[in-house]
Amino acid sequence: MKKTVLLILLLSSFGSSESTQTILLKNEIIELEFVNIKIDEIEFVQSDELIVTSESDIKISTVFKNDVVTITANHEVEMKLYLPQDKTYIYQDEGAQIVFDKEKVTINADDGDEIIFIDGQLSVSDGDGESVVIDKNGIFVKSNDETVVIDSNGIVINSDDEKVEISGFWGKIVGGFIQTITGVTLEVVGKNSTEVMKLIINEQDGEENSNQISY
Repeated sequence: MKKTVLLILLLSSFGSSESTQTILLKNEIIELEFVNIKIDEIEFVQSDELIVTSESDIKISTVFKNDVVTITANHEVEMKLYLPQDKTYIYQDEGAQIVFDKEKVTINADDGDEIIFIDGQLSVSDGDGESVVIDKNGIFVKSNDETVVIDSNGIVINSDDEKVEISGFWGKIVGGFIQTITGVTLEVVGKNSTEVMKLIINEQDGEENSNQISY
């Protein structure tokens, strides 16, 4: 009986072996590309090496050329990605370029909009001077002639002509509801840059998996 249990444990250890690939990154700015890849985890580490690990039997190819790291598989596969924390990374999404590091994610859309996620705060701005900031405290909207603040205290609208303030019972009800919604939104997007990028990469690569590559 003991020999049988020992054999099962031994075979299990072989079956769960993890494959690892490493790439030495010397430059400060690196572009990342993924095909048929699902990110299980992104972690920034104190190293100059990009590390890819996977417990799957599916082959993962990691190629580094002209400051671009391309990670591909012939079928969808989950992997963990470890990135040097002192570098900046570029990821091309459909209609936008995304620049990120350990602290911040910046999305530059083709239409001129800019989205920044940093320290639990999401901000959106366009080329016309309008901006929206969403954080755990509420929503803050600014345009050329008007500002709107919605938080737990209520709603305040400031414009060139007048100031409107909705407070008291109904203001706090609406403000509290909005604050709850913003909290849920930030939870879905992610609390830090790694969670945000994991969501973006997995969503984008999932749309492209119908056109799988073959070796």
